[in-house]
Formats: sequence, structure tokens, C-alpha cells
Amino acid sequence: MTRLFFLILLLIGCSKEKRMPSEGEALLMKRLNAEDVCITINQTQTTSDGIVTNKESFLLVELDKPQVLLKAKGNEAIYKEQCDNLKNFILDSLSLNSAMKFDEIRFKIIEKHKIFIFTDELFEIITYH
Repeated sequence: MTRLFFLILLLIGCSKEKRMPSEGEALLMKRLNAEDVCITINQTQTTSDGIVTNKESFLLVELDKPQVLLKAKGNEAIYKEQCDNLKNFILDSLSLNSAMKFDEIRFKIIEKHKIFIFTDELFEIITYH
């Protein structure tokens, strides 16, 4: 019974599908030495009694194990400079596409630590207005 339980856990843990990154995501993966990068534009709005009370639009850049940033994390000044450079690189790249409208950029920097079949995920979100 115990063997069957561990076999099921192993199969569930190995069944994740990898999506193909876009050209921009692949470029960021290479530049940051990251395992994965996912870029999405998120739009949310809050309504109260049918009236929109809050509306936000942001570009979310999820960075899975970006080694360049993680190595700089110990030095606050270098880490901030690396994040600022990344923000400027993304804004410069997106300036060619005027259809993308957002109010802020959020970087979700993800660190994953794997022990046997369990994964511990730590993340930090950095916001630029």
C-alpha cells in the first residue's frame, strides 16, 4: 500500500507539462540564466453596486530561478541595479508595441528548492509604477 502511494505521488509530481516560451521570454531566460520566464498582462477591476471603484493593469514577469538576479541578491545595491536594468530592458523592448498598455510592472522572482518529490517555492514581488 505504501509503495502504491509513493508511486502515485511520483507520477503526479512528474506530470507537469512545459509550455513553449515566446521569443521575448526565451531571450530573457538566456539573459538572466533562468529556468523559465512567463510574461502576462493582467487587468483587474473592482466594482461596488455596479460602479467601478478600482481598475488596474500590470505587466507580470514571472522569473523562475533567475541566476543572475539571485547571485546579486546578497548585495542590495547591485540587486536593485539589476532589477532596474531588467525593467528598462523590458520597457525599451515593449516601446515598439504601442498596443500594450499597463500601469505598472511586477517582477515575481521565484526560488524553488526540491527535496525528493517535494518542492518548496519562495518568491518575491518587485513592483515598478
